[in-house]
Amino acid sequence: MACTGFPAPPAFDYIEHTSHPASSLIYEPCFCKDNCAQCPCAALPGVASGAFDKPHAECGPLCKCEEMCLNRDSQRPVPREHLEAFATEDRGWGVRTTQPLSEGQFVCDYAGELITRGEAAIRAKAADAAGQEHYLLVLREHVGGRVLCTHVDASRTGSIARFINHSCSPNLHVVAVRRGGLIPHLVLRASRAIRALEELTFDYGTSSETASVTPCRCGVTTCRGFLPATPI
Repeated sequence: MACTGFPAPPAFDYIEHTSHPASSLIYEPCFCKDNCAQCPCAALPGVASGAFDKPHAECGPLCKCEEMCLNRDSQRPVPREHLEAFATEDRGWGVRTTQPLSEGQFVCDYAGELITRGEAAIRAKAADAAGQEHYLLVLREHVGGRVLCTHVDASRTGSIARFINHSCSPNLHVVAVRRGGLIPHLVLRASRAIRALEELTFDYGTSSETASVTPCRCGVTTCRGFLPATPI
């Protein structure tokens, strides 16, 4: 990861992946010897198999397979030198890639602290009262008539994804990836082919969600006018 422009970004502890409690690892580990070519972890109920743009499951920390197996696409050590935080003209810090990215390619995790809904509400309220930005990402999954929410806060600890800006027509999307447990990791993948030096963006919400009072400056022709205000 590289940074260009001034002022310096706020201090935080850098991590690649969100740490999940051991108690959340509920799925049976695999014992594959074939590089996970036919891994049972990829065939868990309710997740897509071989579809990187949909929620899916990878081998977890308790699995006995090789670290570089075929079913750890978003966990393999990947050089981050091509991801660069930079100062935009009118949207604070942003992130761009110095190398082309292909459609579906893993970019990075939206990593941070895994917190409860109650704690997320407290932190968001405190940040708003202080006039500070917050780096809270809430993922909602509709499963069997229920809504499962995952709250990740990258304010104090996080990856370079905390600097990625919103766009109403983004080139990245967030995918729920389970690595041995029920709680998903929030993974960012390329929605299309991305050119070198193109800014990376994802949609902070959807067109069906309530808009905030913060103007959106993404600049695309389909801009919705205001940033999403996703309920916590």
